Amino acid sequence: MKTVLNIISGEIKNQTSRFVFPSETAASLWSQKICGFTGERSIALKRFIAWDRFKEEVVRSELQDKEPVSSVIRKLFTERLIKQNALRPFFRALIPPEYAAEGRVFSASIAALLPSLGFWEKRLREAEEEADDEDQDLALLKAEYAQFLEQENLFEPSWERPPLRDREHQYYIFFPEAMEDFTEYESLLCAEPSIHIVRLEAGDAPGELYRFDSAREEIRRAVLEIRRFHEEAGIPFEDMAISLPGLAEAEPYLLRELSLYNIPARRRAGKPLAEFGTGKLFTLINSCVSSSFSFASVKSLLLNEQLPWRFPQWNRELIDFGIQNNCVSPYRDHGRPVDIWLEAFRNSPREERLRRYYQGLKDGLSAMTAARSFSEIRRRYFAFRGGVWARDQPVDSGRFPGFLSRDACSPEGDAALARCIEELSALIQLEADYPGLVPPSPFAFYLSILQEKQYVPQQERSGVNIFPYRVAAAAPFACHFVLNASQNAATVLYQPLKFLRQDKRKRLKVIDADASAAFFSLYWGCGAADALECRSHLRISASERTFSGWAIPHSFFANPLDAPGGDAPDPFRRERAWWADRDTAEFPPRIFPIQKEGFERWSGALAGQPQEYYQLLQAPFPESLPAAALLRERLGAVQIRRREGAGELIKVSATDLTGFFSCPASWLYGKIWGLTPFAPDAKLLDDASLGLLYHAILKTLFERIREADRFFTPAHLEQYRCWVEEITREAAQAYPAFQGPLAVPLLVSQSRAIARRLRLLLNAEAEYFAGYAVADLEAPLEAVQGAALLNGRIDRVSVSPDDVPVILDYKTNAYPSKKDSSAVDGVIGDFQMPMYVRLYEETRRQSVGGAFFFSINKRDIGAVIGSPGGKRGQSREDYGPALEALEGYILRFCAALKRLNFAPEEISVQDCAACVYKTVCRTAYSLNGIWGAGGPPTPPYA
Repeated sequence: MKTVLNIISGEIKNQTSRFVFPSETAASLWSQKICGFTGERSIALKRFIAWDRFKEEVVRSELQDKEPVSSVIRKLFTERLIKQNALRPFFRALIPPEYAAEGRVFSASIAALLPSLGFWEKRLREAEEEADDEDQDLALLKAEYAQFLEQENLFEPSWERPPLRDREHQYYIFFPEAMEDFTEYESLLCAEPSIHIVRLEAGDAPGELYRFDSAREEIRRAVLEIRRFHEEAGIPFEDMAISLPGLAEAEPYLLRELSLYNIPARRRAGKPLAEFGTGKLFTLINSCVSSSFSFASVKSLLLNEQLPWRFPQWNRELIDFGIQNNCVSPYRDHGRPVDIWLEAFRNSPREERLRRYYQGLKDGLSAMTAARSFSEIRRRYFAFRGGVWARDQPVDSGRFPGFLSRDACSPEGDAALARCIEELSALIQLEADYPGLVPPSPFAFYLSILQEKQYVPQQERSGVNIFPYRVAAAAPFACHFVLNASQNAATVLYQPLKFLRQDKRKRLKVIDADASAAFFSLYWGCGAADALECRSHLRISASERTFSGWAIPHSFFANPLDAPGGDAPDPFRRERAWWADRDTAEFPPRIFPIQKEGFERWSGALAGQPQEYYQLLQAPFPESLPAAALLRERLGAVQIRRREGAGELIKVSATDLTGFFSCPASWLYGKIWGLTPFAPDAKLLDDASLGLLYHAILKTLFERIREADRFFTPAHLEQYRCWVEEITREAAQAYPAFQGPLAVPLLVSQSRAIARRLRLLLNAEAEYFAGYAVADLEAPLEAVQGAALLNGRIDRVSVSPDDVPVILDYKTNAYPSKKDSSAVDGVIGDFQMPMYVRLYEETRRQSVGGAFFFSINKRDIGAVIGSPGGKRGQSREDYGPALEALEGYILRFCAALKRLNFAPEEISVQDCAACVYKTVCRTAYSLNGIWGAGGPPTPPYA
């Protein structure tokens, strides 16, 4: 497409000539490159303009006394109109009358269709269609909008069709095929002698499309080619570009590959201000206030490290306080809203400093979101941000401290935040110019602007330019790669009046325009072909497997070619091959710094290993290591009981045995070292807390039954149910199932459901244990076996009418299977019931006749010993092998602790992958083997 360069070169000295491109990016890049192409020393940038800017300029030549309307003014007008419609509904289709009060959700869609109303009215008039409710609403909307524009001395550029009589300038409009609404202006433009239209030529048809197996390989090959062009052809990185449909999805992988091959990159794609680190501040503020300062919203705000907090330590302290007191969300008490944080502080008077900090935070954020004008938002923002508040200074009434500090902000974050304030300042100016357009909720409107306004950070670093697809079409780069040119991603479809139904668009003779071919031709015809006479520096490609699924190359390319051969050398793959086979493989002649750095770190870590290394999961802990004494000391403090007459005994519980023989290392980390997983969240009533509450209620209930009847008497079942109601209400008020102000309200609200479950449990008790005497409740038991001190606490022991004791253990939901509680092939999966039977029989000198698990929620019984109500369990005689196996497990447990042996007999990678301690022992990770005494081999670059 040498035509572009020829036209500009021929007209560049004519100061009245201006050049119009499909996008601002293409216009800007041509203005930067043209001096090098033509030899001119300087050129006025305003001579290179985008199509949208051209429309404004030529219309202004006819409407000198009016200003073009902006997208923000459109939104403000729409907000005002929707507010009027909410008071007295006049829309019937655009906003159904039943949703008029919530009409603000339609604001963005209505504002977006305003520029198209002129074209819609013209087509409707030409079609002579009878107007339906939607047409009447659109006509009313256009009339209201036109009246507003007239009153405010504004004009809608897309509505205007005056004769274009700009006699001062000559305009050259390049590539109208890529302009969405060019056909609407074509008849006017073609009739003007000052307008010159430069269309795509037949020779601009793109070449071939290359097909790759995967998007990763496509990106890698493109990056290698970029490196080759830079080194062999001498093309600067800043004169190269990558255009990528679906950039947001593939960008992390692209940036990673560029960094691996030491290629600098410059992102030329914008994203909404609200998505930048510091730009999220206002979204997070709105989330806090709208959720009445729920824990999740406060945590998201205060722990966002990209925000320039003045007191980050106080933020962490406040979140820790919320976790400890389970400040999940606010609640209502008899219709009165309760701030969960302030309620927690009321119960923690020693946290007055944190309370004042939270109160200041709440007051500042609430004031900002409640502002009635944009200027008030800015004033309250700066009050929230600024100021100094010492820890020993109280907060004056009506004032709140400064929470943000520019000194704590990175330059990039500070620039993004400053841009957010610039947008607010622009709204303040509009507020002054159009006082009647202030929206009902200025902060919500401001937030919507931040969510739409595209922002491209200024980058001092130059490098390969990364663009979203279409933006850099027709831009003069020496090397350009178009990736992911699949049918779905690279299709460009212009759909006029898209807000109408398809059948109505058909009646109005509105057709879609596929501009995909035009964009492929633009990429192919400009850039290298125009400036360097080298089309091989452009490549269009697609992959069959993208990051979001399978794809097919764009149908514009009839016969896609397989990936080209002659791949540029890849130092990473050549180095990998050399490590795999150093005898035959050739080491790469040149490597990247990251490869050398990686080797040095790896070899340094190996060199720092002791000559005799120790692996916890493979052998007993060596006594020669200094850490062995520390481990024995810790074991003595946690697991040893000194008993008069018996010396030091190792404490053994069912929980110990189950945990240890599932994984000794996990038991060591949790029980001995006290490593507990940290969940940075407040929580509601979980199964563990609920289980403690159930046990407390059942203990009180059966104590009362024991005192009143001694035996469980089905005839008194109704009385027992009344007791359950009473005990549950009292427990909900008095029993702290978990810490924080939500404990009592939550339990009170659930007390009926808890009581209902327990009443149903009583029905099952009456079926299985009628006439059984209540004996022990929560009885702590201990017995000595050799060097072991067995201990446990049985939920309940009842005695049958035949004077046979039975053991009952309550579970909230599921309970261990009979197989796990027995010795199948000498293996015990769950030690709770064998340990209880062993302890009871040892301490009470009486054989157990039954052992059962009771699920409260399922109202189901699991029989281990005995068969109540048809539930089939084992006899006491058949259960003997389980108790014998238990003794063996106890001996092995004690011996392992004495030898400091915490190596599992078997390791399941699946179990390790789900373990909370996997990042400590790292069993689920695969590492290279340990090198011999000679150390690792030395590569050529060491």
